[in-house]
Parts: sequence; structure tokens; C-alpha cells
Amino acid sequence: MRFWNVLQAVIVGGTFLATINYYDHLPAMIPMHWNIHGEIDGIKSKEFIYLIPGVMLLLQTLFGVLAKSVAKNPMGERAIGVITTATLGFLAIVQGIVVAVSLGHQQDMVRIVCAGAALLILIIGREMPHLPRNYWAGIRTPWTMASDFVWQETHRRAAIFMTRAGAIGAALTMTPWPWVGLVFALGGVLYPVYDSWRISKRSLG
Repeated sequence: MRFWNVLQAVIVGGTFLATINYYDHLPAMIPMHWNIHGEIDGIKSKEFIYLIPGVMLLLQTLFGVLAKSVAKNPMGERAIGVITTATLGFLAIVQGIVVAVSLGHQQDMVRIVCAGAALLILIIGREMPHLPRNYWAGIRTPWTMASDFVWQETHRRAAIFMTRAGAIGAALTMTPWPWVGLVFALGGVLYPVYDSWRISKRSLG
């Protein structure tokens, strides 16, 4: 886990340092929200540029606590490390785009974010089978939390749905409607919730 901790610290620390480095060059108001057409429809004062790095630091801390709770399970600990690192990497990319656009460099924000989110779902999906039953991460439904079998089977199948939906979703973001790819990828996250009920019902006969 030490490797993942160091890598996460580099990502979060690097994002903070880069933001601090560019802060004085930012305009007084910066873009903070885009609509599905890629148009900026929300601006905030430049102080909000630290919002995403702050969220990254919070997530790193929370996932660090979660990793300790599954420390007796090496595969589960590694899965948390991969998921945390991928999530922080995605947020660092988003932060970089926000800074770049604020400095006047045009970027296709919607396409990049949708593609990144779809790939993040793919990465998280690959780690689903390795997550032990817990109250913090994974497909946590009344059925998975009540049965080790339902938890394991749901997460085994979730890996299939999420990786495939993430890959196809990422490809769809290359179309004129990148948000369609994100919606498709999210379907791979939502379906396992329903699937956990089906597995539970089937296991009870």
C-alpha cells in the first residue's frame, strides 16, 4: 500500500503546487461549470480554483481510512489503492483543464471529462471482484450487505458490466455527442444495483 500512498501524495501535492504556481496569473473570475454543449455557464471568483484540490485531499484521506479497514485483505487493500489513485488522477486532469481554460487555452471540456469518467468506471470495474464486503466502497445494497455470496457474485458480474460499459462509453465520447458515452458508462454502474437483487432472489430459490 505504501506505493499507492506515495503516488497519491504526488498527485495531490503536484495538483496543489501547480495551482499555486498559476494562481497569480488567473483572471478574477474563472469558469467552473460547462453545459452539455461545452459552453461555459458558470463562473466563480478565482479563489474557487482550490475547490478540486481540496476535494482531492479529502478523498485521499477518506480512502486512506478505508484502506486501513481492509488491511487484512491484501487484494482489497490494493483495489482501494488503484481506485483512489485513478480517481485522484481524473480530478487532477479536470483541474488542469480548468486552469488551462481560465488562462485562455480552449479545451473540449465535455469530451475530455466524459471520456475520463468512462475510463475511470472501467478501471474501478476491474477492481470490483477484489473488494471485501465493507460499508464504504462497492455495490452496497441490502442484498449484498446481507450475504457474502451475493456480495461476491454481484461484484464479479459488476466487473464485466462496468469494464465493458466504460470501454464502449469512452469510444462513444468520440462522437458528436460525448455525453452519450458517459450515460452509457454510468449504466454499467447502475445495473449491478438491480443485479444484486436478482442474485439474492435467485440464491433464495
